[in-house]
Amino acid sequence: MTKVEKRFADFITDHMILIAFLLVSAFGALARLPMRDFASIDALGCLLPWYDEISCNGLKVAVGNYNFPYQLVIYLMTKLPIEPLYAYKLLSSLFDYLLAGVCALIVYSCTGKKRFSLFTYSVVLLSPVVILNSSLWAQCDSIYVFFSMCGLYLLMKDRPFFAMCCFGMSLAFKLQAVFVFPALIMLYLLTKKFSILNFLMIPLTMIVISLPMVHWGRSLTELYEVYRGQTMTYPQITMNYPSLYSLIGGDSYWMLKRYAILVTITALGLLLVYLSSQKVEMTKKNMVILLFLSAFTCVLLLPAMHERYGYAYEILAWILVFLVPKTAPLCIGLQLLSMQTYSQFLFQTEINLTALGYANIAIYFLYLYILLREMKQESR
Repeated sequence: MTKVEKRFADFITDHMILIAFLLVSAFGALARLPMRDFASIDALGCLLPWYDEISCNGLKVAVGNYNFPYQLVIYLMTKLPIEPLYAYKLLSSLFDYLLAGVCALIVYSCTGKKRFSLFTYSVVLLSPVVILNSSLWAQCDSIYVFFSMCGLYLLMKDRPFFAMCCFGMSLAFKLQAVFVFPALIMLYLLTKKFSILNFLMIPLTMIVISLPMVHWGRSLTELYEVYRGQTMTYPQITMNYPSLYSLIGGDSYWMLKRYAILVTITALGLLLVYLSSQKVEMTKKNMVILLFLSAFTCVLLLPAMHERYGYAYEILAWILVFLVPKTAPLCIGLQLLSMQTYSQFLFQTEINLTALGYANIAIYFLYLYILLREMKQESR
């Protein structure tokens, strides 16, 4: 080996993680680029008309069924010299990178291993579900989940004040952020490390970042009204998500709605009782597990769930692969299930939602068995 070759080889080995990070980031962009022109039903029927209306009329009246911060983001996008569809996808893809980055920080905080954090960044950024969600569907799930993961990271760093601000940001962008909130209540009760007053930062953050809407003469009560309207928009027991109720189907929403909510509350309550009775310590790893179980339980047992509502726990599942490696096959199973339901909406692929429901329930109970044992062992 010549001196030049040796220097080059030494540079590669000394900066292996950085080079791999840059290559994965470039691969992520290349994977997303061919999808830029695909317009989903949601894009044609909602996102692009919202863009046109905001471009013409500003934000004097509510547009769409998303909360004000996302409408403000659309308003800012209208000022950019870029095609509307590209703007949506570029925004979501940017948050894919940020989301992958904060997931890597969470894994590094738990393990102290740089290679694990690099692997986490890679699998999240290149996950088919993440790519389909942002670059093909032009959805914004990576935005609210990014802020939720920031909140988790800050809780792990014992910064509850700023953590709750992040959870407030997450909820301001999307109602589905509430799926991790039961875990926050459990952490409050089990750790006794932060005050209930910290929870006030969630609504306060939502109000503060929505204050610009007052400039356009709009009321802050929209923060509540938008979400109240969303809960009444889809009176179906399941919306293409393989939940417990996909085994029933039919027009059963009004009969089972209250039952489903009570079952969800009961399941979360039993989880709290178990963790308390077993004196499970809320280590960093156990915090990740708790948020995962909270989100998965809510989406599996609540009514009127869309296929994209599992996004938060699917991201947490990738983190758990590096904290609890035996969950790797289950994580892959979750990704495959979502790819099936995504393809049904995006490409009208025929799927058997009942069969997927059985598979999803089986995966949930396997996760529950493995992770509850892991939490007890972690506490010891």
